[in-house]
Amino acid sequence: EFVIHGDIDYSDGEIEFAGTLRVNGDIKGKSRIKVKHDLFVTGSVEDAEIVAGGNVTIRGSFVGRGEGIIRAGGNVQLNVVLNQMAEAADSIVITKECVNGSLVAANAIRAARAIIMGGSATAGELIEVLDLGGELYSTTRVKLGLRELLTDKIKAIDKEIEFRTKGLDEIKDQIYILVRDRIDSNNFTTEKADQLKLLQKKLQEENEEIRALNDKKQQMSFELTKKRSPKLVVNGTIHQSVIAEINGVRFALKSSYRNVTFEELHGEIIRTKNFGEE
Repeated sequence: EFVIHGDIDYSDGEIEFAGTLRVNGDIKGKSRIKVKHDLFVTGSVEDAEIVAGGNVTIRGSFVGRGEGIIRAGGNVQLNVVLNQMAEAADSIVITKECVNGSLVAANAIRAARAIIMGGSATAGELIEVLDLGGELYSTTRVKLGLRELLTDKIKAIDKEIEFRTKGLDEIKDQIYILVRDRIDSNNFTTEKADQLKLLQKKLQEENEEIRALNDKKQQMSFELTKKRSPKLVVNGTIHQSVIAEINGVRFALKSSYRNVTFEELHGEIIRTKNFGEE
């Protein structure tokens, strides 16, 4: 674990670290941080871009003008969110509130004692929240189920594979020209030899990237075949301003409800009272 004592701002440039990073301070606007493993921030994060291969934990607030984004290969734990975006390959935990944010979690959004108002929340398996929406607030959009999320990601992977494949053809053409030059010419320079080596290395790297993308696509396609029963659990109040969708079935509320769970069953939305509640 590497520790930075103090704040990080855009003047520090893009920070990239191959391990776990701890920041004992704030991350200011326009900062860009990329870590291979976990990121832990004791202070707040403004309009910054954060990418982590593991978990991201922000002890302070994640507040800005909507230009901040966190992408994590594991979990994201946040205290207060305002106008910002967070994506997690596993789950997102909100401990106090999320206002006008955009939350996307492949597994769950866990905000059992927190409020989500405005913006959107998307999860594959579970969204648990204290209060959802608000009487005088803008629409809060909630979506459960991985189908649309995975379908969109598969489409994005297909586009990237297509783009990389075209680049692959260009690299092969350049390699062919240099190889022919080496065979036919008596003056194949050291500079050209070095260029050929670089292109051959690039070709190998691109092939490996395409294989990895195809493996990722195959895994996502397999996930689409699994039967899931996602739930929206509200421990406090879900307000009428909420528009929700579970497994592709969209529904609007006719009134506000307290202490309820929503599930999709055979194309219909089922509402049940939470166990032990009035």
